[in-house]
Amino acid sequence: MRNRIYMIVVTMFLLALVCPFTTPAAPNQAAQGHFYMCRASPGLYQMIVTSVYPLEANERDIQIAWQNYAQKNYGPNITSQTVDCFTGTAAQLQQYRTEFKQQTSVARIGKFVDSDWKFTPDQLPAVSKPGAFYGYCESGTYNKSTIYFSDIFEVPKEDATSMANPIDKTFIPYLNKRYGLAGGYTQWVYGSGGCAHGFGSIADAQAGKQQMLDSVKKTNQHVVETGWKYARNADTPPAGPPASH
Repeated sequence: MRNRIYMIVVTMFLLALVCPFTTPAAPNQAAQGHFYMCRASPGLYQMIVTSVYPLEANERDIQIAWQNYAQKNYGPNITSQTVDCFTGTAAQLQQYRTEFKQQTSVARIGKFVDSDWKFTPDQLPAVSKPGAFYGYCESGTYNKSTIYFSDIFEVPKEDATSMANPIDKTFIPYLNKRYGLAGGYTQWVYGSGGCAHGFGSIADAQAGKQQMLDSVKKTNQHVVETGWKYARNADTPPAGPPASH
Protein backbone atom coordinates (compact mmCIF):
# COMPACT_ATOMS: atom_id res chain seq x y z
CA MET A 1 0.00 0.00 0.00
CA ARG A 2 2.81 2.43 0.90
CA ASN A 3 4.61 1.63 -2.34
CA ARG A 4 1.46 2.31 -4.31
CA ILE A 5 0.95 5.68 -2.60
CA TYR A 6 4.59 6.53 -3.23
CA MET A 7 4.23 5.77 -6.95
CA ILE A 8 1.14 8.00 -7.14
CA VAL A 9 3.07 10.83 -5.48
CA VAL A 10 6.02 10.39 -7.86
CA THR A 11 3.66 10.37 -10.87
CA MET A 12 2.07 13.63 -9.68
CA PHE A 13 5.55 15.11 -9.33
CA LEU A 14 6.50 14.12 -12.89
CA LEU A 15 3.30 15.68 -14.20
CA ALA A 16 4.11 18.85 -12.32
CA LEU A 17 7.49 19.04 -14.04
CA VAL A 18 6.11 18.81 -17.57
CA CYS A 19 2.85 20.73 -17.13
CA PRO A 20 2.54 24.49 -16.75
CA PHE A 21 2.12 25.81 -13.24
CA THR A 22 -0.57 28.19 -12.09
CA THR A 23 -0.64 30.75 -14.94
CA PRO A 24 2.75 32.46 -14.57
CA ALA A 25 3.32 35.04 -17.27
CA ALA A 26 5.45 33.71 -20.12
CA PRO A 27 8.61 35.53 -21.26
CA ASN A 28 7.98 38.45 -23.66
CA GLN A 29 4.54 39.16 -22.16
CA ALA A 30 3.88 42.35 -20.26
CA ALA A 31 4.90 41.85 -16.66
CA GLN A 32 2.27 42.12 -13.95
CA GLY A 33 3.78 43.41 -10.75
CA HIS A 34 7.22 43.93 -12.26
CA PHE A 35 9.10 41.05 -10.60
CA TYR A 36 10.82 37.98 -12.05
CA MET A 37 12.12 34.59 -10.96
CA CYS A 38 13.83 31.82 -12.93
CA ARG A 39 14.26 28.08 -12.51
CA ALA A 40 16.08 25.17 -14.17
CA SER A 41 15.47 21.41 -14.09
CA PRO A 42 18.77 19.62 -14.84
CA GLY A 43 17.43 16.17 -13.99
CA LEU A 44 14.64 14.10 -12.55
CA TYR A 45 13.27 15.55 -9.29
CA GLN A 46 15.75 18.45 -9.44
CA MET A 47 15.05 22.19 -9.49
CA ILE A 48 17.33 25.19 -9.23
CA VAL A 49 15.34 28.32 -8.46
CA THR A 50 16.43 31.95 -8.14
CA SER A 51 15.14 34.49 -5.68
CA VAL A 52 12.48 36.99 -6.67
CA TYR A 53 13.81 40.28 -8.05
CA PRO A 54 12.35 43.53 -9.42
CA LEU A 55 11.92 43.38 -13.20
CA GLU A 56 14.20 46.11 -14.52
CA ALA A 57 15.35 44.59 -17.82
CA ASN A 58 14.01 42.99 -20.98
CA GLU A 59 12.36 39.67 -20.05
CA ARG A 60 13.88 37.78 -22.98
CA ASP A 61 17.36 39.00 -22.04
CA ILE A 62 16.84 37.67 -18.52
CA GLN A 63 15.83 34.24 -19.78
CA ILE A 64 18.77 33.98 -22.19
CA ALA A 65 21.27 35.06 -19.52
CA TRP A 66 19.77 32.57 -17.05
CA GLN A 67 19.99 29.75 -19.58
CA ASN A 68 23.65 30.56 -20.28
CA TYR A 69 24.43 30.60 -16.57
CA ALA A 70 22.52 27.39 -15.84
CA GLN A 71 24.17 25.52 -18.71
CA LYS A 72 27.61 26.55 -17.49
CA ASN A 73 27.01 25.75 -13.83
CA TYR A 74 24.48 22.93 -13.70
CA GLY A 75 25.43 20.58 -16.50
CA PRO A 76 24.71 19.58 -20.11
CA ASN A 77 21.08 18.62 -19.43
CA ILE A 78 20.17 22.30 -19.25
CA THR A 79 18.50 23.38 -22.51
CA SER A 80 15.92 25.94 -23.57
CA GLN A 81 13.33 23.26 -22.72
CA THR A 82 14.47 22.85 -19.12
CA VAL A 83 14.77 26.50 -18.07
CA ASP A 84 12.09 29.12 -17.71
CA CYS A 85 11.50 32.49 -16.11
CA PHE A 86 8.28 33.86 -14.68
CA THR A 87 6.98 37.37 -14.13
CA GLY A 88 4.30 38.63 -11.80
CA THR A 89 3.85 40.19 -8.40
CA ALA A 90 6.34 39.43 -5.65
CA ALA A 91 3.65 37.51 -3.75
CA GLN A 92 2.78 35.35 -6.77
CA LEU A 93 6.38 34.43 -7.43
CA GLN A 94 7.10 33.64 -3.80
CA GLN A 95 4.12 31.30 -3.91
CA TYR A 96 5.56 29.57 -7.00
CA ARG A 97 8.86 29.11 -5.17
CA THR A 98 7.04 27.50 -2.28
CA GLU A 99 5.19 25.18 -4.66
CA PHE A 100 8.40 24.20 -6.45
CA LYS A 101 10.08 23.40 -3.14
CA GLN A 102 7.12 21.30 -2.01
CA GLN A 103 7.10 19.36 -5.29
CA THR A 104 10.72 18.30 -4.92
CA SER A 105 10.37 17.41 -1.24
CA VAL A 106 7.26 15.27 -1.86
CA ALA A 107 9.24 12.95 -4.12
CA ARG A 108 11.62 12.27 -1.17
CA ILE A 109 14.58 11.87 -3.50
CA GLY A 110 14.15 15.32 -4.98
CA LYS A 111 16.61 18.18 -4.77
CA PHE A 112 15.73 21.87 -4.48
CA VAL A 113 18.58 24.36 -4.87
CA ASP A 114 18.40 28.07 -4.06
CA SER A 115 20.47 29.92 -6.66
CA ASP A 116 21.96 33.33 -5.91
CA TRP A 117 21.97 34.20 -9.63
CA LYS A 118 20.58 37.59 -10.60
CA PHE A 119 20.52 39.25 -13.99
CA THR A 120 23.01 42.03 -14.65
CA PRO A 121 23.61 43.78 -18.00
CA ASP A 122 27.20 42.54 -18.26
CA GLN A 123 25.96 38.96 -18.69
CA LEU A 124 25.07 39.59 -22.35
CA PRO A 125 27.04 41.19 -25.22
CA ALA A 126 24.20 43.64 -25.82
CA VAL A 127 21.23 44.49 -23.64
CA SER A 128 17.75 45.12 -24.99
CA LYS A 129 15.49 47.91 -23.83
CA PRO A 130 12.27 46.77 -22.15
CA GLY A 131 9.39 47.16 -24.58
CA ALA A 132 11.61 48.02 -27.57
CA PHE A 133 11.44 46.50 -31.06
CA TYR A 134 14.45 45.17 -32.97
CA GLY A 135 15.00 44.01 -36.53
CA TYR A 136 17.25 43.47 -39.52
CA CYS A 137 16.95 43.71 -43.31
CA GLU A 138 18.06 41.44 -46.14
CA SER A 139 17.88 41.94 -49.89
CA GLY A 140 16.60 38.51 -50.96
CA THR A 141 17.07 38.02 -54.70
CA TYR A 142 16.96 41.78 -55.32
CA ASN A 143 20.44 41.20 -56.70
CA LYS A 144 20.62 37.53 -57.71
CA SER A 145 24.28 36.87 -57.12
CA THR A 146 24.62 38.59 -53.75
CA ILE A 147 22.39 38.98 -50.70
CA TYR A 148 22.92 42.07 -48.57
CA PHE A 149 22.25 42.02 -44.83
CA SER A 150 21.92 44.89 -42.41
CA ASP A 151 23.10 44.91 -38.83
CA ILE A 152 20.62 44.46 -35.95
CA PHE A 153 18.90 47.74 -35.13
CA GLU A 154 16.29 49.21 -32.83
CA VAL A 155 13.04 50.29 -34.47
CA PRO A 156 10.84 53.18 -33.29
CA LYS A 157 7.41 51.84 -32.38
CA GLU A 158 5.57 54.03 -34.87
CA ASP A 159 7.80 52.73 -37.68
CA ALA A 160 7.57 49.10 -36.57
CA THR A 161 3.77 49.19 -36.80
CA SER A 162 3.49 51.41 -39.89
CA MET A 163 1.70 50.27 -43.07
CA ALA A 164 4.02 52.54 -45.09
CA ASN A 165 7.03 50.20 -44.64
CA PRO A 166 9.46 53.03 -43.84
CA ILE A 167 12.28 50.67 -42.84
CA ASP A 168 12.26 48.72 -46.12
CA LYS A 169 11.97 51.93 -48.13
CA THR A 170 15.01 53.38 -46.37
CA PHE A 171 17.16 50.27 -46.87
CA ILE A 172 16.48 49.95 -50.62
CA PRO A 173 17.84 53.40 -51.59
CA TYR A 174 20.85 52.71 -49.39
CA LEU A 175 21.62 49.54 -51.37
CA ASN A 176 21.19 51.36 -54.66
CA LYS A 177 23.48 54.21 -53.68
CA ARG A 178 26.09 52.23 -51.77
CA TYR A 179 26.37 49.17 -54.02
CA GLY A 180 25.20 50.47 -57.40
CA LEU A 181 22.07 48.35 -57.54
CA ALA A 182 18.94 49.30 -59.44
CA GLY A 183 15.26 48.83 -58.76
CA GLY A 184 12.62 49.90 -56.29
CA TYR A 185 10.22 48.59 -53.71
CA THR A 186 8.19 46.37 -56.06
CA GLN A 187 11.30 44.57 -57.31
CA TRP A 188 12.45 44.24 -53.71
CA VAL A 189 9.20 42.58 -52.63
CA TYR A 190 9.09 40.22 -55.61
CA GLY A 191 12.66 39.26 -54.85
CA SER A 192 11.70 38.05 -51.36
CA GLY A 193 13.63 40.83 -49.66
CA GLY A 194 12.37 42.48 -46.53
CA CYS A 195 12.96 43.84 -43.09
CA ALA A 196 11.93 41.70 -40.14
CA HIS A 197 11.38 44.13 -37.29
CA GLY A 198 8.98 42.62 -34.77
CA PHE A 199 11.56 41.09 -32.42
CA GLY A 200 11.24 41.87 -28.73
CA SER A 201 14.95 41.60 -27.96
CA ILE A 202 18.36 41.90 -29.61
CA ALA A 203 18.98 38.19 -29.05
CA ASP A 204 15.77 37.20 -30.84
CA ALA A 205 16.62 39.47 -33.77
CA GLN A 206 20.10 37.97 -33.95
CA ALA A 207 18.65 34.46 -33.89
CA GLY A 208 16.24 35.35 -36.70
CA LYS A 209 19.02 36.82 -38.79
CA GLN A 210 21.26 33.80 -38.17
CA GLN A 211 18.50 31.46 -39.30
CA MET A 212 18.21 33.45 -42.53
CA LEU A 213 22.00 33.44 -42.99
CA ASP A 214 22.08 29.68 -42.52
CA SER A 215 19.39 29.32 -45.18
CA VAL A 216 21.29 31.55 -47.62
CA LYS A 217 24.51 29.59 -47.13
CA LYS A 218 22.77 26.50 -48.48
CA THR A 219 22.18 28.30 -51.80
CA ASN A 220 25.88 29.22 -52.15
CA GLN A 221 24.99 32.87 -52.71
CA HIS A 222 27.48 35.53 -51.71
CA VAL A 223 26.61 37.39 -48.49
CA VAL A 224 27.56 40.99 -47.79
CA GLU A 225 27.26 42.33 -44.26
CA THR A 226 26.62 46.02 -44.86
CA GLY A 227 26.62 47.11 -41.21
CA TRP A 228 23.61 49.29 -42.00
CA LYS A 229 21.27 50.28 -39.19
CA TYR A 230 17.92 51.94 -39.60
CA ALA A 231 17.68 55.68 -39.10
CA ARG A 232 15.20 58.02 -40.74
CA ASN A 233 16.59 60.13 -43.59
CA ALA A 234 15.39 61.92 -46.73
CA ASP A 235 14.42 58.60 -48.36
CA THR A 236 12.17 57.52 -45.48
CA PRO A 237 8.43 57.98 -46.05
CA PRO A 238 6.20 59.22 -43.23
CA ALA A 239 5.27 56.46 -40.81
CA GLY A 240 1.57 56.87 -41.57
CA PRO A 241 -1.18 54.93 -39.79
CA PRO A 242 -0.32 51.71 -37.94
CA ALA A 243 -1.21 48.35 -39.43
CA SER A 244 -4.54 46.94 -38.21
CA HIS A 245 -4.55 43.80 -36.04
